[in-house]
Amino acid sequence: MAKTTHVIDTKDLETRYAEAQRNLTALNAVATVASRSLELETVLNGALKETLEIMKVNTGGILLLNQDDRTLYYRAHHGLSRQYIKKVRCRIGEGISGRVAETGKAILVEDISRDARAAYRDLIAAEGLRAFASVPICLKDKILGVLNVAEHGTRKFSDDDTRLLNSVAAHIAIAIENAKLHQEVRSKEKMRGELLQDIFTIQEEERKRIARELHDEASQALASLTASLEAAVGMLPPSQDKTKVVLRKAQSLSVNILNELHRLIYELRPTLLDDLGLVAAIRWLMDNKLVGIKVDFKIIGKVKRLSAGVETTIFRVLQEAVNNIVRHAHAKRVDVKLSFKKECITVSIKDDGKGFDVEEAMRSKDRPRGLGLLGMKERVELVNGVLDIRSSPGNGTEIDIEVALKKEVPSDQKKNTRS
Repeated sequence: MAKTTHVIDTKDLETRYAEAQRNLTALNAVATVASRSLELETVLNGALKETLEIMKVNTGGILLLNQDDRTLYYRAHHGLSRQYIKKVRCRIGEGISGRVAETGKAILVEDISRDARAAYRDLIAAEGLRAFASVPICLKDKILGVLNVAEHGTRKFSDDDTRLLNSVAAHIAIAIENAKLHQEVRSKEKMRGELLQDIFTIQEEERKRIARELHDEASQALASLTASLEAAVGMLPPSQDKTKVVLRKAQSLSVNILNELHRLIYELRPTLLDDLGLVAAIRWLMDNKLVGIKVDFKIIGKVKRLSAGVETTIFRVLQEAVNNIVRHAHAKRVDVKLSFKKECITVSIKDDGKGFDVEEAMRSKDRPRGLGLLGMKERVELVNGVLDIRSSPGNGTEIDIEVALKKEVPSDQKKNTRS
């Protein structure tokens, strides 16, 4: 019985191996591009560029499905005219791209200009497109769009080409979904930031209103009462000494209440911040809140007025920091440094108090201090600033703020917004 001899075609094996290596390298390139960014346009253009290089063609595009009108639109393209991109719109089931999106199966043709299934044949002829391959971009049976590649000459795309394009499309689908999720997160963060900004603005307006009402009504009434009590004391005859003592006590109480009311008004909205700016407001804060604590307040650079939003943010954050020092730190010394630079302002406040675990405090959102720290961070971020809190038990606390300045506000143009 004759033996069967198997002849191994080494050249064919080398060709297949080289093709497999090429495909693997190509897929890695697409995967790298797709994972490099979460911006949809960047992902699509990068993936398309790699795909055209892989397929050794110079024309192609990625169409994404608009879920509202169920129509495919070009979102990335190369080698196609502006008129073509502008006019080509494919509904599900319309044209070759529409059919691919409808069936979820690739379509490859040697000459699309002669294919009866093609839509916009006049535009296709004007572009000079011939060989054409279209594969679906799907994720878990959900059609996201189609990937098209084309040539200006005839070409019969192979089964290997189809498999490679389908693999590329799978990577693109994942990248598209990641980009969309990223965009949703960014949109929600933007909405959250806008909501926080509205809340802080409303809080400041409400503080102004309450401070104004206290100043115009309660403060004036107390001042009038104090003056009336003083006048009443002067009108009494010498025989009414006991009555005078009672009235003077009432007058003294009225003065104390008036002073406390003025302090409350300034804490609600210090007019110094509106009239004289951040430096004056910070000096007032240090002098009135850090009583009995040694304070070193340094100013570096040329003092200038900032936007109302930035000045209010920095003052409120420092106010919260000072309140924390008074309530928790038991500090003996506080160093405050305010640096005016050309493109930013930096603020630091450092104490020698007992310190705390920053991470533990930030996690404790149900505690006032944790909420206060989070509020400080959010306020600074809303004006495109950075807040850094460094502390540890027994080693004091240092808070650094840096806010980029978009545009300086000249002091002679600053409107007087005194309440």
